[in-house]
Amino acid sequence: MELKSLLVEQLVEIVVPLYLREYVKSESLRAKFYEKGRKDIPIKYCNKELYKKEEIREPDGVIYGWKSFKVTRNKKPALTDFLVELASGRKIVANEAHVGQRNVANINGQGIYNGNIAQHDRNNMMKQIKAQFAKALKDLPPLTAFPIRIRVYVFDTIMDNTYSNGQDWDMDNRFFPYGKAFADTLKGTGKIPDDNIYYITEPPHAIFVPVEDTQDRKLVIRIEQDTRPIIINNFLYKRFHGRL
Repeated sequence: MELKSLLVEQLVEIVVPLYLREYVKSESLRAKFYEKGRKDIPIKYCNKELYKKEEIREPDGVIYGWKSFKVTRNKKPALTDFLVELASGRKIVANEAHVGQRNVANINGQGIYNGNIAQHDRNNMMKQIKAQFAKALKDLPPLTAFPIRIRVYVFDTIMDNTYSNGQDWDMDNRFFPYGKAFADTLKGTGKIPDDNIYYITEPPHAIFVPVEDTQDRKLVIRIEQDTRPIIINNFLYKRFHGRL
């Protein structure tokens, strides 16, 4: 009877409305410039006759041209040619329409898998997801019944026109950063002592629930105690959680 009372199933449900689909890469987008050999310069800066005859994009040499600037590459000083306005020596800004704007990107697990997201951006992404989870967990008292199983119901649209241009998407790639972030946040906010196998036997995994409007998207996270006999009767679990 004592063992049974200690193992009463605990069920917690956390709702995260409008779960993050974008993260902020930077609050203010920095200027980028046309660097020789890295990207074609727009035709408006080019020698029109040369481009018309040979489709070669080179500055016109009258108003625009190349100028060398000192840069740091691979932590070493170097000289690199940038497109400039010859009269002033001013570098031509390639992203002028967006300079100073907030730079955001879609949250994408695939980008983490294939390394297309730089470490700095990955850290920003995970930090912002964890911040949303921490807010959702704020009023949850520390859990006391272990180990736990975590299921996440992902309410979202089948056709993702807002963030994926209507392309088909798969749950593994979408959910990967959220699952990792939630387990980390449980530990980081003191809701569980650790996220090792003694505390979590079923890490966060996703179950899809379709909705019609992306504004109705949400995560419904259910946490329950793992009361499978193979777990609760295991000697190592009983010893670790003081049930011997």
